[in-house]
Amino acid sequence: MLRIKYSSFNPIFIDMATKKIEDFISSAKLGVRTDVTRFPRRNKKITLLKSPHVNSKSKEKFSYAIHTKEIRISTDEFTKIHNYLTSSNFSKLHMEIKRIENL
Repeated sequence: MLRIKYSSFNPIFIDMATKKIEDFISSAKLGVRTDVTRFPRRNKKITLLKSPHVNSKSKEKFSYAIHTKEIRISTDEFTKIHNYLTSSNFSKLHMEIKRIENL
């Protein structure tokens, strides 16, 4: 079994990557897609002082969200999928690929 977990600041990139991976798996007939999981959005908020010396009430607030998704694939063709994911244009995603032994 193969677990592909990827995250991005933009949810559109996540959906596009999911479609690309599903299309590759179905066209190459490498395995059966078993599960697609969308994780909750993680929000991060940062507050900075505008002035370093005075006016501590004057602050700027920034925030961003990280969207995460995971696909689990039951297949023995680990190298073909790994080569596709590393050679394809998934540069806007943070991706983790792990091989999981079946229990």
